[in-house]
Amino acid sequence: MGLFGRVRRAAPEPARLLGPGELGQALELCEAAGPDGVLAGSRILAKVRRGGAFGQVWAVGRPLRSICWLGGSLTPVIGAGERAGQDALALAEAALTRGRGVTSLVGQAAGVLPIWRRVEGFWPRPREVRANQPLMEIGGPPAVAPDPAVRLARPGEADLVLPAAASMFTEELGVSPVQQGGAYRARIAGLISRRATLIRLGRVPGRPDPVVVFKADLGAGVGPLVQVHGVWTHPAWRGRGLAHGGMAAVVREALAQGYRSVSLYVNDFNAAARAVYRDVGFREVGTWATVMF
Repeated sequence: MGLFGRVRRAAPEPARLLGPGELGQALELCEAAGPDGVLAGSRILAKVRRGGAFGQVWAVGRPLRSICWLGGSLTPVIGAGERAGQDALALAEAALTRGRGVTSLVGQAAGVLPIWRRVEGFWPRPREVRANQPLMEIGGPPAVAPDPAVRLARPGEADLVLPAAASMFTEELGVSPVQQGGAYRARIAGLISRRATLIRLGRVPGRPDPVVVFKADLGAGVGPLVQVHGVWTHPAWRGRGLAHGGMAAVVREALAQGYRSVSLYVNDFNAAARAVYRDVGFREVGTWATVMF
C-alpha cells in the first residue's frame, strides 16, 4: 500500500438538473463554446424566453463545465480538458433517468458518441448513426458573390416554402415531416416570422408558376452565433452552381442581422456540399455526430 496508504481516486462528478436561476450560466457556457454551443444554446434561450418550455438542462461542474439540452433531442456541450470523458458519461446517466429515448442525439462527436455508447441497449435501435460530420464556420464576408435573387421569405409564404422544406427533410433524414401534420408548417411559419428563412424562386419543368429552388434557414442562434440548417437546392437546378451564390447570400444576411459566427455541420460523405461551403469561405473547426431514431 505504500507509506501513505492506498490512494483514493475521486468519484466521477454526477450531473445535476439546472434550475431556472442557473440557465443564464448555461447560456454563457454555450456562447463561450462557439459553434459547438450554438444549437444547445438556442434551445436553452427558447426555454428562458418561454418561461419553462419543454426540455431540461443538465450540467456538470461548479462553475458549469459541461451541459446538455435534453428535450425532443439531446444536444451536449462538453468542456475541454481531462474531465471531458467523465462529463459525457455523467450526462449520459442523467439522460437514462428519463426512461425513454429522444428523436436524435446531435452535437459534438466528443459528447454524442460516448453518450450513445452508454445509452445504447436502453434506448430504441437508431435508424442511422452519422459519426463524422464536419462542423464548418465562417466569420466574415463570403468569398464568392451572393446571389441577388436570394431573399428572405415573407410572411404568408409558408405554403410556398413548405414543399421545398419537406423535400429537404425527407432527403436528409429519410422520413417525411408530413406525419407531424400542422406542427411542421407552423415551424416553417415561425422561421419566416423570425426572418430566418432565405429562398430563391425559379421555374421547373411541369410547373406553371415559380417555385422555391433554393432555401436555407438561420435555424439556431444564440448571442453572436448562428447555425444554418435546411440547405436545399431543387433537383432540376442542381449542378448549375446555384448553391455557391445562395450560401453566400445566407452568410451576408446573417452578418447583416448582427451575427459574427455562421456555422453548419455537414455529412462527411457529401463531398459536393463540403466543396461548396469551402468555396464560400467556410472552414472546418470541429466534428459533430448525429444518432437518429
